[in-house]
Amino acid sequence: MKTVRFFVISIVLCSIVLFSFSCTGNPTVTKPKNPLIGKWEAFSKFAFDEWYDVSGDHITLEFLNDGTLIVNYNGAIAGSYRIIDQNRIEYKIEQFDTVAEFSISGDELTIQGALPGIIGEAWKLRKVK
Repeated sequence: MKTVRFFVISIVLCSIVLFSFSCTGNPTVTKPKNPLIGKWEAFSKFAFDEWYDVSGDHITLEFLNDGTLIVNYNGAIAGSYRIIDQNRIEYKIEQFDTVAEFSISGDELTIQGALPGIIGEAWKLRKVK
């Protein structure tokens, strides 16, 4: 009889412990937030060995959560992107496929690489609020 009582009490205690762990949430590591998400407007580009002011050209890049990239310059074109590591991105738009380096400092994004259909070797963009 003592064995049965001990067995029942053990099962009840284990059930309580398991239930309490399930209520505390999942302790797994959370995925880091994608710093590129949002709309960015170009203010400078590097081409032909010098930086040019392009703030009046209304060139924007919009990175969506689902991996979609929208480039807007004289019309919008959509493609896809993926972050390779903390400073490299791959983007594909129509027949344009490239890997570029990027860095973010505050609300400023720098991309060392070409954008589809726009002359320039590097870009500086600001986050649109």
